[in-house]
Amino acid sequence: MSQTQLRQDIVSPPLHSSPEAILARAQASREIIQDFVPLAESLEWHLGQQYLSQRGHKAFLSDANPVPFLVNNDGTLSCNAAAVFFASLQHAEQQGELERDLFVLELGIGLGLFARYFLNALRDLCDRHHKDYYSRLTYILADHSEQMLRDLCRNGILGDHPGRYCVRQVDALHPAERLLADVMFVGHAGKPFRAVFLNYVLDCLPAASLQISGEKVRQLCVRICVARNICLKDFTDLTARQLADRACSADTAARQDLLEVYGLFASEYAYRPVDMKSLPYGDFALEHARRSSRRLLHSYGAIQSLERLMELVHNQGFILVNDYGQTQTTREDEFEHQRFSLVSLARKPALNSGEPRQPVLSRFPHEFCGFRRVTPHCHRYRLGCKF
Repeated sequence: MSQTQLRQDIVSPPLHSSPEAILARAQASREIIQDFVPLAESLEWHLGQQYLSQRGHKAFLSDANPVPFLVNNDGTLSCNAAAVFFASLQHAEQQGELERDLFVLELGIGLGLFARYFLNALRDLCDRHHKDYYSRLTYILADHSEQMLRDLCRNGILGDHPGRYCVRQVDALHPAERLLADVMFVGHAGKPFRAVFLNYVLDCLPAASLQISGEKVRQLCVRICVARNICLKDFTDLTARQLADRACSADTAARQDLLEVYGLFASEYAYRPVDMKSLPYGDFALEHARRSSRRLLHSYGAIQSLERLMELVHNQGFILVNDYGQTQTTREDEFEHQRFSLVSLARKPALNSGEPRQPVLSRFPHEFCGFRRVTPHCHRYRLGCKF
């Protein structure tokens, strides 16, 4: 073979190569840590949750790309929530249906600023109107992260409200497991919570990004590989095979090994076929998608959380869901997959400020539990962070 022929064999791509085939060959040489799995089952998702749980307040205050909090913690959201809560208590009292002990739950506490401003505002309202609701209230700050709760207590953010709050470690997907067994509810009949606040926590719960074309449904999947030009032995004693074995394990220590080298990985995304019966509330999501769009963010973790929280909310109570994001988007089927620090979030941008960013949820409360959804009328271009 001549040198010219040899050079052509090496340089020239095979005839009739599609873009997909070229991309597949380019990726074939990469060391795979975890092959394609749904987003909420991926290392990207699970390591992000573990990272947030371990970092506590540092995820908001110390990281180079911190989880945002300033935009929604100027006190406006808390003051408006306190006003609604106060009005609901006044109404119940007028009807002669207000119990002595009052309970409020916040899931996903962040820095605790929402709770601080809420308690400040409620105390001021009670002083102004000569009511004792504040002194009868127990505000429960609940989070899955023990470190987040420790940081809250250590930093003294709620130091002005002794006796009015307590902290509890709670899983948002199974809130009743620890709460109803708590000593504070001993002898308390009925559903205890007059209000539940969910501030940006639903976006952190498992979700599936779906593409629907007729009867065919595909969901977003993620593959984790060693990033290009990375030589693992320069950074860790673990081989790619050992890291891949750890990716198959649910052991905390194994996940910690992966978390320490996560910056060496790259994520690849592709939509893969899915049986909707394998997804929680899959039939409900598919019915909604066929009427609305070709792409859907199915927030099944958020639906499960709301469904179980509704079993804890007083019949005269309410759940306040707050999120943030763009109030406009150019395509109906877009959704936001965002990463702050190592935390992955999935949300649907609203087409306007009156539409929920989790569109499947807009029909869920009424259809599942008979709850009524109320959406505030906001200015079209405001950030969606005010009640």
